[in-house]
Amino acid sequence: MVLIAAGLIVLLGFVGLAVDLGMVWVRDAQLQAGVDSAALAGAPELSRGGQSSADQVAQQFLFTNKLPGASIESLTSSIGQSLLGERQYTLTVTWTVDLYFMRLFAFNQVNLVRSATAAYFPLTDIYASSRGDDGALNVSNQALFGPRICTSYGDPYSPWSSRYTPGPYTYQYRIFVPSDYEANANTSLVRVEILDPDSINSPDSQANIIHTQRWLAKNPGKPLAELKSCSSTQVNPCLITTCEWSGSQTGCAANVNETDVNLVNPFWFVRIDENRGAGGNDGNDSCDVPSSYTTQYNTSTQFALYYFKQNPDGTLSKAPLASYTGQSGRKAGSGTNIDADVRNHGTDLRWTTPGAFNDFGEVPTDCGSITGGYLTTTEPNRCPGANPADPDAFAGPGRGFEIDLSSDVTNIVKDRVTGARYIYLDVTTLGGASENGFALWAGPPNQSVGLPSDANLRNIRIADNPNQRTAKGVAVYAMGTLPMNSNGTQKVQIPLIYVPAEYAGRNVYISLFDTDAGTTPPLYFYFDSVPRVDYQVNYSNAASAPDGLNRCFFNNTCNDKWVGNSIQGGGGEGGPGFVVKIPDLTPECATSPSQYVCNPFYGGVLYAEYNAGADDTYIWEVNLPSFPYLVK
Repeated sequence: MVLIAAGLIVLLGFVGLAVDLGMVWVRDAQLQAGVDSAALAGAPELSRGGQSSADQVAQQFLFTNKLPGASIESLTSSIGQSLLGERQYTLTVTWTVDLYFMRLFAFNQVNLVRSATAAYFPLTDIYASSRGDDGALNVSNQALFGPRICTSYGDPYSPWSSRYTPGPYTYQYRIFVPSDYEANANTSLVRVEILDPDSINSPDSQANIIHTQRWLAKNPGKPLAELKSCSSTQVNPCLITTCEWSGSQTGCAANVNETDVNLVNPFWFVRIDENRGAGGNDGNDSCDVPSSYTTQYNTSTQFALYYFKQNPDGTLSKAPLASYTGQSGRKAGSGTNIDADVRNHGTDLRWTTPGAFNDFGEVPTDCGSITGGYLTTTEPNRCPGANPADPDAFAGPGRGFEIDLSSDVTNIVKDRVTGARYIYLDVTTLGGASENGFALWAGPPNQSVGLPSDANLRNIRIADNPNQRTAKGVAVYAMGTLPMNSNGTQKVQIPLIYVPAEYAGRNVYISLFDTDAGTTPPLYFYFDSVPRVDYQVNYSNAASAPDGLNRCFFNNTCNDKWVGNSIQGGGGEGGPGFVVKIPDLTPECATSPSQYVCNPFYGGVLYAEYNAGADDTYIWEVNLPSFPYLVK
């Protein structure tokens, strides 16, 4: 009996260990599931209410998983960001689990600690151009200011004096390359083109504009070319109305206009940069317009191309490709030119691929570019300050901004589902106060079709031969923030983002900064896949807005103010941001139909329509966070 009693104690211990361990295993699985779901629920809240809002939502999900309050009180969290720009939310929860049988052996409790990290991409890909496939120049392009200016000219981030993210601020773009690009384009080369990367303005105020063949066919007897004038000051942009499009009728006969802007050339561009600044050196951080053209205020802009590579250990690293710093014509204190290359690159109003073939001459990349881009090794191409005897004194030959996917982007990160690849482009102003207008395009090399680099001649060629050049699926996107400048007064329809079908029913959050110089309502948001008679969002005024709230948009009271600011934290000085409800045909539509919800949605491009003002610079920010996913 003594032996049996002793054996029962041992047996009871093993039974107790098995029961308690089984219970702990169940609790541990319950805790991990709860922490996983809580992290996934909390992560998207980072874009709306920050870490505290994410913690609050995470706690609610822990309650739904029936975790006790004591464990929820032990919740800790942290936030981070990966190299690719994904926002990460890490949640750690401790659950003190009571033991039962093991109390006989003085083991009363066990602390279970589990963590989960969820991530999402907060930056929405915004179309960099409404003509991104053929690369025609529109009346609206991208633009940013030098760091020695104030923010009230329309750039909230680049100026040193910014109250948001003081300069130099980098605007980020990424170039989407589909998995089947090589097969469709019959080449592994991707040519990245920058229109007018410098900030040097032409002194011309006249141009011999050339008409398109479609316009000439509609207007027999009219001359092929006409001498026309625009702004006479080199300080400001200069556009000439060609009278070929119905959207630009000022000074034109009403019977000579085309309604389809893609079939004609609406404007002839003479200048797209703005010479701005005040004070000594390259500016004094205030806003002013010089009385005459002053090269000292011109802006140096760097365009840096890179990609992300997958390392053997599974980590990611940033791999530079090439960079190019646009010329400014500025002089240093000694009177010497501060541009790295003393030669005039001649890029004004030309589509340029630094380091590759350009029909107007050689445009070298910055010294040290991995993909090269100096085509010769003669004395003018020597890197600044380098010893001529040094073998690295001259940058080597290469293609620069013309990237070979088969050799230049080794181990590039690919989308796991689609196989797509991304090449990234950072745009940063390094000095000066002026506005540098530019545009971007990427796709196959165009030497075979002889497409001219001159922006106006290219517009004519594209209008006369609409199918001559396409991007073969390559697209340039701004990552969350798009700096824009309108060079003329007209109604515009801007494609903002593509929204997949699985986002039906969610909200798109949109912010605007400094829409003031002649930009006027109405402002409409609509999808190209849903008839506008069935769905559009009108923000013309407080009465028509879905929420009935006032916003200071499209008038002079919006100067230097945000309407909303969902990404960078601008404060919404001009009122709340714009909210666009993505259509969704839900079961509730049968009993409570609404044009803002009850429409089938199969995916589509979200457009904004408004009346753009001449020389108005402003910022779009669009926030549609991706669905969260577990990182670990």
